[in-house]
Amino acid sequence: MSRREDIAKHLIEQLKQVRYIKNISRNPINATQLAKDQFPFVVIETANEVRENSSFSNEVRQVADVDYVINVFVSGDEGDSRRNDVIEQIEKKLQTDSTLNGLAYDSMVSEIQVREIANNDPYAQAVIVYTVKYHYKRGTP
Repeated sequence: MSRREDIAKHLIEQLKQVRYIKNISRNPINATQLAKDQFPFVVIETANEVRENSSFSNEVRQVADVDYVINVFVSGDEGDSRRNDVIEQIEKKLQTDSTLNGLAYDSMVSEIQVREIANNDPYAQAVIVYTVKYHYKRGTP
């Protein structure tokens, strides 16, 4: 399995411990088709990756910055407040181990974007971009 996939699975396991989150998936889902008791809902997707060489000896070591997009969906009254609460709890959980149990040498929330779901009340959405920095040997991402 790739390092990227190992990291994604680790993130899911960590976010399952956030009591505010009811469901987590790796597959996009239409929020309007979910029951109210399935919210807050989170979808985690692997996104962009930037690589560069960090050593030039016989064993080339590369550094990668890979982004994980954590889509947060909430439903109900006070969607903005609910969204903020979920974002805060996710951030707190992810800050407990920036090395992701040794899978990375650093990680952080690099961006938070608020999105609207086609003006459909009572839904609110946010996207957390979580950047993970890790080393790997060429040919073994």
